[in-house]
Amino acid sequence: MSQSFDLSEYLTHLLAKRRFLLLSCGVAVALTLIVSAVMPKRYTAVSRIMIDPPAGNDVRAATAVSPIYLESLKTYEILAASDDMFLEAANHFRLRSGSESIEKLKRSVLKIEIPKNTKVLEISVTLSDPKKAHALANYIADETVQRNRAANQASSAEILAEAEKQLAPAEAKFAAAERDWQKTSIAEPVDALQSQIESDQNRLETMQTDLGDLQLVRTDFESRGNTLSAAEQANFHSVISRMERLRSDIAATQAQIDKASALLAARTVRREEAENRRKDADAALKAVQAHVRDLRAGVGFQGERLRIVDPGIVPERPSSPQILLNVVCAFLAALIAALLYVSFTFAYGSARSAPREYTRTFR
Repeated sequence: MSQSFDLSEYLTHLLAKRRFLLLSCGVAVALTLIVSAVMPKRYTAVSRIMIDPPAGNDVRAATAVSPIYLESLKTYEILAASDDMFLEAANHFRLRSGSESIEKLKRSVLKIEIPKNTKVLEISVTLSDPKKAHALANYIADETVQRNRAANQASSAEILAEAEKQLAPAEAKFAAAERDWQKTSIAEPVDALQSQIESDQNRLETMQTDLGDLQLVRTDFESRGNTLSAAEQANFHSVISRMERLRSDIAATQAQIDKASALLAARTVRREEAENRRKDADAALKAVQAHVRDLRAGVGFQGERLRIVDPGIVPERPSSPQILLNVVCAFLAALIAALLYVSFTFAYGSARSAPREYTRTFR
């Protein structure tokens, strides 16, 4: 026959076992205090590094931090927690004792994290010596900054070396274009040829004017017909001869002008081509030089910049053991265990007494 739970009986049972409950909690608290007092004290020192965007970035873009960018900063956690750097630090501060593995030592000593939605890298070091913990945290922070700067400089130097490889061919191309332009300017002068053409054109105009004047004289002689005197007839024949010579000279001069003009046009084209090649080579060289200058000015600032913003202090209060927390946990654990035990004994006692009561009732 099932028995209903009687709260008053249960509370009475708890009251009767109060000394047991108090004794259990007291023993647990006492043991926790003793163990906490015996445990070696450990101190945690914290050093903080600010992760700044690359130099020269737009300030507005730097303030618009996306979750993807913040997630990419986890890379610096890996950099600060590198095994190689911790091994150097452990050897420098003589942290290893006996055959303890460096991995186990690192897990117990070093903690690296970037708090959520921040650009701050926190380096926590826990040791029994507070001064050594502070020194080790600063050592790892400084080494992280130095290694990041060295990595940025190496990356920039590699990019700069590739750009400088393009500088020599650009300089050689410009020098060749410059020599070709100077050679063309000297070997195929344009100004002298232009002056010669202008002189021939002036002479041609003069001869054409003279030919026109002689044509008027000839027309006058021809209009007079047979009334010309012997002297005038001699002048008439002289005018005709001079006109023939002028026509021959005009034709020769025109041919000379046409030839010189064709030569001038060809020289002008070749000179312009040489000058255009020189200008293109000069523009290409200046572009490469400007690119190299920009890279040289930005060496070491291609990636994020790390700087120590909080070197921390030598911790004065131990981070472990946390006596108050340990005592509270021990008290609660002992109380719960004692209550479970008392509840079990109450339930067991109730179950045993139930058949006897049932037997009396039946009789």
